[in-house]
Amino acid sequence: MRHDVVMRTFDELVAEADAAPTDGWDFSWFDGRATEERPSWGYARLMAERLGTVDAALDLQTGGGEVLASAVTLPRLMVATESWPPNVAAATALLHPRGVAVVADHDEPPLPFGDAAFDLVTSRHPVVPWWSEIHRVLRPGGRTSPSTWGRRASSSWWSTSSVRSRRRAAAGTPTTRRRAHARRAWRSSTCAPSG
Repeated sequence: MRHDVVMRTFDELVAEADAAPTDGWDFSWFDGRATEERPSWGYARLMAERLGTVDAALDLQTGGGEVLASAVTLPRLMVATESWPPNVAAATALLHPRGVAVVADHDEPPLPFGDAAFDLVTSRHPVVPWWSEIHRVLRPGGRTSPSTWGRRASSSWWSTSSVRSRRRAAAGTPTTRRRAHARRAWRSSTCAPSG
């Protein structure tokens, strides 16, 4: 047993955490303090592959823009939204040199874009995915891929018809939602990227 380890108080630990930077997706403060297991499908890689195949894309709730910036190829029109002012500044500094427009918004409807403006809508960890708005800004045949939190988290590439199905299912009974989920899973498997 080591006797030379100095135990810090709870208040000291909270003060240290409170002083840690929280801009963007910089979690370096957690190095050596926390671990995580990354999913096998790699959201950033899948997103980057899709971005290279479309003309116009929107990344909702981009954070500091780090995930979007990891894409080698961006579409001709690339827009990102963010609501937290420190992240808006961080994302603008990181993404603007690559031609990405960063729009400050309130993360609630309506999205500040016209109907059918984008081929692809992405969001690494949406707080609340506003399905009706995502559907509205997607072009016919467009795709969306929100990466969700929790033990059932997945990254599926949904078509605009899948978004409509999700909205209807959210209003239905538990049985209706289960059936809609099964239909979405089948449709998603037909448009999900390989790998």
